[in-house]
Amino acid sequence: MRLCNHSHNEGLKISPKSSKGTKTIEPAGFTFFLLKEWKLNIDAKQIFEVDNSTKKEDFEFLDLNLEPVRAFSDFCQKYETSSFSYFYKLIWTRIILSDFPSSESESGDEEVSRKRDKKFKSIKTLGFVRNFIAKEKNAYELLNCTDSDETAKIKANYRRLVLLLHPDKGVVQKIPDDLKEYSDKYKVSNISKEEKSELFLLLQDAFTILSDPDMRLEYDSNLPFDEYIPTHEEAKRKDFFLLFGPVFQMNSRWSRVKPVPLLGTNESDDDYVEEFYEFWRCFETLRTFSHAAPHLLEDAESREEKRWMERENLKVQKKLIKKEQLRIQKLIDITQQYDPRLKRRQDRIRNEKLIKQKQAQEAKLLELKRIELEKEQQRLELEKLTEKIKFQKQITKKLRQHMRMIYQKCISLGEIGSTLEKLVTLDYDEMKQFSTQLYDILKLEFDFERCPDNEYLEDLKLLDPKLKELALSNNEEIELSQLFRQISLKINPNQSYNNATTVEPTVTSTVGQSTASKSDNMGEWTKEDLKRLSKGVEINPAGTPGRWNLIAKYVKTKTAPQCIEMSKLIANNSDITPYLYNSSNINDGNTDSGNTNGSNVNGKCVTSTSDTSVNNGVNMSGWSESQQTVSYRTNDFMIRRLKLHLRNIPHILTL
Repeated sequence: MRLCNHSHNEGLKISPKSSKGTKTIEPAGFTFFLLKEWKLNIDAKQIFEVDNSTKKEDFEFLDLNLEPVRAFSDFCQKYETSSFSYFYKLIWTRIILSDFPSSESESGDEEVSRKRDKKFKSIKTLGFVRNFIAKEKNAYELLNCTDSDETAKIKANYRRLVLLLHPDKGVVQKIPDDLKEYSDKYKVSNISKEEKSELFLLLQDAFTILSDPDMRLEYDSNLPFDEYIPTHEEAKRKDFFLLFGPVFQMNSRWSRVKPVPLLGTNESDDDYVEEFYEFWRCFETLRTFSHAAPHLLEDAESREEKRWMERENLKVQKKLIKKEQLRIQKLIDITQQYDPRLKRRQDRIRNEKLIKQKQAQEAKLLELKRIELEKEQQRLELEKLTEKIKFQKQITKKLRQHMRMIYQKCISLGEIGSTLEKLVTLDYDEMKQFSTQLYDILKLEFDFERCPDNEYLEDLKLLDPKLKELALSNNEEIELSQLFRQISLKINPNQSYNNATTVEPTVTSTVGQSTASKSDNMGEWTKEDLKRLSKGVEINPAGTPGRWNLIAKYVKTKTAPQCIEMSKLIANNSDITPYLYNSSNINDGNTDSGNTNGSNVNGKCVTSTSDTSVNNGVNMSGWSESQQTVSYRTNDFMIRRLKLHLRNIPHILTL
């Protein structure tokens, strides 16, 4: 802290310093500074008066040696010198600096000067405005304008009114028509010269205030303002826009941010309404509330007192500004509560939300329904599959019964019969395939392609009497023997048949071997294999990807190269007899007993015997020449038919 020069200091300048900085205090404000700023609980008289009875305990806030003070006080009182005041100020300065923080040191730079000038102008402005308001005159009425007029209009009105009210102008003068109402209001023509001079001075003061933005703001802030907020009852009874529109229009003059969005109309879109409420929620007021300041700065006796007054005034102003912000927020709250645009938007949002919820619920129900349908469909498919498997097992069992009934009627199966007892190893598709061939041989019509069900099974059961009463012809027995041999090979592919295991006595007819031996790669082709080859070529035309693999898969018993080779032979009209499966090759050797005679039938070597024997009580007779001839004719007919079909397909050899 630094004490300025004073008469009591006898021209000496005191500049006590400490690590906490310095503080400039005028001598006149020294007492105020101690009592008001730092609020020391001491009597002001104790600062400049010392009593010899003063004790150290009186200064509880600091450990201070008062002996020098008492000694110097006695000296000053004895010799009636004024230096005591200076010395005591020095002691108090040291006390304060050692126990209280001080503000930053003062600076003489331009920024501080500018702040001082601005503060001085503010003080001057506030005093000038208060003095003008004290005269109870309205500056806007004096200048014949409104609070919404621009500065340019105010200046124009001022120039015209100066000519009307200037004291140097005569009493009798011509008044413009637009100023007659103003003249009648202030009685310009009838007032005395002194009153006219006073009115002219008031006009100048009014122009000074309204032409300066800061003074005009202070003046507007000091004018009475209607802080009206509509009530809930009024908002319910009256039109919303007619009630709240003027209120926002009136409050918009205090907005620090320009331009100010107004309330709008009932047709305003959502974006405009959103921006309006967002702006007013962040409203910044220009009102200073300087008229409510409790202290006049002009009344300060020192700089420190004036600064203290400023801080006290600022506290009051901040409270009023906060109150103003709360008033605006309350206005916004009640406006939003009764704004029909917000209600429509809320209803629309609510309806959209309900629609979305309804759609979500419907989608959820549809999903649940779809899941239930899928589960039901899976359940039905499972039941259907279970039912199908059940009927397949029953149908397979019935087909095995039919096949056993037929092969029991065949008298020359030999060791094949024991293998046929294992029909249980064949599945439904295999039994259906062999049963189809069986029924074709027996010339029984039955649709095996339909879905296995109870009707399917019942139709099979209806065939039981026919099969029991059925008598086999020689040709049928030969074809059935071939079929049963295929079934036996299917059941046990590794089995082989020789003459030692055939039933005795038997009639053996051996057809001479073809001059061309069978190729190991081609294998033996049955009638069913050739039928499937023809059908496979028809359903898989040239250009089909993997054509011959598909044909071989359809034939089932042959590979793709074998199918290709057989197709080439048929297309070239080659002899395919060596590759056909011949039932006469079953017994191609001599039997254990009996005489054998050779004969030629159709150019083929045939060996036959007329002896018969009994095996296990069953009479077995050999094949006759007529039976062999029928078998060959059947095969020849099938081969010619297949060749004719294949020749009609020119792209059969296209791989």
